[in-house]
Amino acid sequence: AHVIKYKNREIGYYLKSKKGCKPLIIAPGHKVSLKTSLWLIKDCIRKHKLPEPTRIAHLCANKIKSLIKVS
Repeated sequence: AHVIKYKNREIGYYLKSKKGCKPLIIAPGHKVSLKTSLWLIKDCIRKHKLPEPTRIAHLCANKIKSLIKVS
């Protein structure tokens, strides 16, 4: 992971989660440190580019979208 800085302040990371894919941009949220956000994302990545919770949400949203289009 590489640090993203703005005005000499570390504000996030970019992480190549899979070879040949664009990097993920990782930034902390409310009451989550920079290091914890990186650790959490790395821990959720399996064999796909996206972290598993994000990937599953994306698959579910696409399934619902396809059902709505059919109706």
